[in-house]
Amino acid sequence: MSIIKIEADWKKIMEDGSDTALFHMGSAIASIDKKFGEGYAKEHPELVAAFMNTASNVEAGYVIGKCLLQIGDRLDDLVAATLNFDK
Repeated sequence: MSIIKIEADWKKIMEDGSDTALFHMGSAIASIDKKFGEGYAKEHPELVAAFMNTASNVEAGYVIGKCLLQIGDRLDDLVAATLNFDK
């Protein structure tokens, strides 16, 4: 059974969050302008905000889901080890 540890400190986690926000903002602007025409994102910052919110929610869901699956795997290992303890 392997143990997964988060090595990043709070500063690194905050920096990663800023990088992710900048990535989503760039993606939002590019996608909105591609769909509605150049400069549309600049004229409609509410669309950029909605895009970023959706993207970050989806990403958070994937991260939480992956973490839960990994926890489930570790619990399976723990249960298997416990059941085989007497053998």
